[in-house]
Amino acid sequence: MPSYVTPKKNAAFVFTIGLSDQTNTKALKANPTLASGDFKVSIDNGAFNNLSSLPTVTPSGGTAVQISLTSSEMNGDNIIVTAIDQAGAEWCDLLVSIQTTTRQIDDLLYSAQQVWDALTSALTTAGSIGKLLVDRIDAAISSRMATFTLPTNFSSLVIDGTGRVNAFLVGILTSVFTEGATGRIAAAFKQFFNIATPAATMDHGVLVDTVTTVTNPVTAGTVSDKTGYALTSGERTAIANEVEAQIIDETDSEKVLTAITDKIASVNPSLSGLTLAAIASQVRTELTTELARIDVAISSRLAAAGYTSPMDAAAVRAALGLAAANLDTQLAPVTHLDADISSRAAPADIDTAIASAEPIAANVKKVNDVDLAGDGSSGDKWRPA
Repeated sequence: MPSYVTPKKNAAFVFTIGLSDQTNTKALKANPTLASGDFKVSIDNGAFNNLSSLPTVTPSGGTAVQISLTSSEMNGDNIIVTAIDQAGAEWCDLLVSIQTTTRQIDDLLYSAQQVWDALTSALTTAGSIGKLLVDRIDAAISSRMATFTLPTNFSSLVIDGTGRVNAFLVGILTSVFTEGATGRIAAAFKQFFNIATPAATMDHGVLVDTVTTVTNPVTAGTVSDKTGYALTSGERTAIANEVEAQIIDETDSEKVLTAITDKIASVNPSLSGLTLAAIASQVRTELTTELARIDVAISSRLAAAGYTSPMDAAAVRAALGLAAANLDTQLAPVTHLDADISSRAAPADIDTAIASAEPIAANVKKVNDVDLAGDGSSGDKWRPA
């Protein structure tokens, strides 16, 4: 579905209205009868003409009337739509004024998103700021001219303490330049700078001359010829990181992010409040319900009425039926533990007691939920029933 915020100039626009019932102006007319000539449009206060498409009641039988304007009907700064019942018996007159813009909210948000994507593209997204930095700044500045050699005779010029070349212009011209005919360039400059009797025009030195020999020729390369001038991967990353840091840093005088948001707001005055503080305030407003749920300290979440404190030492003793705190005092009446276990009986005594014991009479009828037959004697051993 296309966006209609804000209404865009020279672009189709759809909106919905309601028509007041003539018999009860406090209510909207349900399922109004719409006829040709009821709805007209004026562009920039021009003549009113019938709409290209008759509005429709949408949904059918309801009170909402949907109006669709074509791009030509929206090709103006101020669009006026009138709704006047030609029959004159059903609904009240209505006038709607639409102010158009050249750009919409979606356009602005899309541009802002592009800026953000470019700043966070990790130097790889084609067309991003980071990628352009990698492609364009491809060598350290210090490597652009490793050595420099003065042209012939320049070494003989003297530079004084203020950084000026200490020589006469004529001397520079006659000593530095090799002329087709000695003195032509010097004479021409001398004539031009003759303060006492300046010439109205400066004579040319030579109309036509032929260059036969070029000293120290320069071979022109293509734009893509960057041999010997490439930045290392580390240098490119360092430059990109520094540029990104400078853009994000809002403490300096540039304040790039602030400038971006201010520019977005200036393009559409309705976004003049688009500042970091305004965004933060709006977020808090939208989260009022959720933030209200974090309204008390964690310690107050479980009321005393629904919580039982753990038992202390006295409560534990009472639950076990111990009257005093010392365990040895509580166990004193237990006379069966009155000697060391090792003194109770020697292994030999146990064997003797077992040997002299009477047989144990048993009549097992079930083992592990399995019914048995027999009585366990040698003649009638136990077995599954």
